[in-house]
Amino acid sequence: MAPLSSNKTWTKLAHHLKALDPVSVALHLDDHVETKVYTPGSIISGHVDVTTDKDFAFDTFNIDFMGETSTNIQTSFGDPRHTRHIFLKLSMPLSRSALPESKIFEAYKTYSIPFTFTVPYHLPSKACKYTECEDIHERHLCLPPSMGYWEGKDQSPNAARVDYNVRVMLAPQPRKNGKQGKPTTAQRSVKVLPTQFAEPASPVSAHTKHPLTKDRSFHQDLLSHKTGDIKVSTSIPEPVVLSVEGSQVSDSMLTVNVEFTPKKGEAVLPDIHAKSMQVEAHTHYSFAHVNLLPDREDVLGSLPMIVPFFTSTKMTVQPSNKLVWETQSDSYKPSKLCRRDSGAEIDDFSDEDQASMTSGELNHQKKYTATLQVPISLPVSNKKLFLPSFYSCIISRTYNLRLVLGAGSLASTIILNVPLEVVVEGSGDSAPNSLPDYAQIDLEELTPLESLPSYTP
Repeated sequence: MAPLSSNKTWTKLAHHLKALDPVSVALHLDDHVETKVYTPGSIISGHVDVTTDKDFAFDTFNIDFMGETSTNIQTSFGDPRHTRHIFLKLSMPLSRSALPESKIFEAYKTYSIPFTFTVPYHLPSKACKYTECEDIHERHLCLPPSMGYWEGKDQSPNAARVDYNVRVMLAPQPRKNGKQGKPTTAQRSVKVLPTQFAEPASPVSAHTKHPLTKDRSFHQDLLSHKTGDIKVSTSIPEPVVLSVEGSQVSDSMLTVNVEFTPKKGEAVLPDIHAKSMQVEAHTHYSFAHVNLLPDREDVLGSLPMIVPFFTSTKMTVQPSNKLVWETQSDSYKPSKLCRRDSGAEIDDFSDEDQASMTSGELNHQKKYTATLQVPISLPVSNKKLFLPSFYSCIISRTYNLRLVLGAGSLASTIILNVPLEVVVEGSGDSAPNSLPDYAQIDLEELTPLESLPSYTP
């Protein structure tokens, strides 16, 4: 008798589940596999099959292509903050023939509703409506890449995600008591990578947290006296271009300008070379809109709170060019410096003092200059991905090169931190001036997940 009782229980449970979800919605994507990558201009098409065991009167039926960022932050007060920001929502216009005019899906009949979306080249202006800075606003309107959903590690924290998906929502007609029933939904995530042709890659500003010029005293070895001064400077390199598959398709070079000033007379010129190099992937995320560029400003103590996360990957130091030193001679006149109470240094020579100096009293100081070219090759692999650089309203991804230069001895090292931009190669087609002809939904503001609307069955 026990098995019979058990069968009755399962039968009741099955009827109960059917009552909770009387309609079935299946979403199918054409020519899609989980590893497929979509870029701006790519077509996402498919169809939705709707079936039901009994007549189902519906109120609305929507098929949307959506992009959203989400963050999960533990605040200093111990309270978790879950935030979702919908930055893209395109609604597929449906023809009258696609849905029954009676707004009733009949029992045991399959309805197939087709859809087609084109991945946009840029976001609508309403995707970012919080910032007053035009530069930041424009950057926030660039498509961010999918983050947190790749087969390999994309060097992002679990608390920050960027997702693109096709979403179907079928809402039943309100009940007699006026209450809205729970909608039936289905969705499929897709991977999206913006390309450099989607939004022209704007150069990273020279204003950075780290100086691009460093000075250091030079000692020939650990026990020797100072023999001169080394000054190195660099500029931000050209962006590293990756293919959609993740391989590097461009040669990028970091140019380091070197200046050596001997302490006196002739000196042995230093052997300056690249000792090591690594690339740092920085992800910054927040639970509210970010009105700054986190890689260029100090985020500690910022409001709203911005959480930093970074990973570091060693790079192979490829052989660089051999330094070719050029001699320069700078003439200057000596000066006696005194310090005011304010701390400013002033020239204490009077006009008469300067006029009485002979040409022999002018000092001539030799300087040597050279240029070091350091190739940049990202360590791409199937296990580690380098997403393109981006700034969005609550999440950003930037990169930094950490180059260690050696100067003849272990005691003489110079470290440079240089911003690096990563972009994905485009197809060569120029971006259209407008979004595809879909209904552009007025996007939601930042939404705490815990306050999302609930539905009562």
